[in-house]
Amino acid sequence: MSESIINRKQFQQLYRKDFAIEPMAEDLILKIGEDFFYRLTDMATDAAAAREGGNIEIEDFKIILEKYWDIRVPEFEREDSLRPTRRNASRKGREEKARKAYNTRAK
Repeated sequence: MSESIINRKQFQQLYRKDFAIEPMAEDLILKIGEDFFYRLTDMATDAAAAREGGNIEIEDFKIILEKYWDIRVPEFEREDSLRPTRRNASRKGREEKARKAYNTRAK
């Protein structure tokens, strides 16, 4: 980890010029980003090894991002992979219960 993924100058180009970020805050953000990148790559490598793949594929990153950080990247989605998630299924159940309760009270 001797070479940084993004240097301070590149980072400073990402935020608005009318804001100033303290040097310690910059260091913290850069460190968190770097740690995230290395952890994500390491976990994706493990996922590829678990499926006995020779390469890390986008699916490996997608699985790790969704499972551990609840991050969904729209560019990763394909039409054939659109499926309801547990969150959507539980939300639909709650909506249905609320609808039934409302209809019961309305009568």
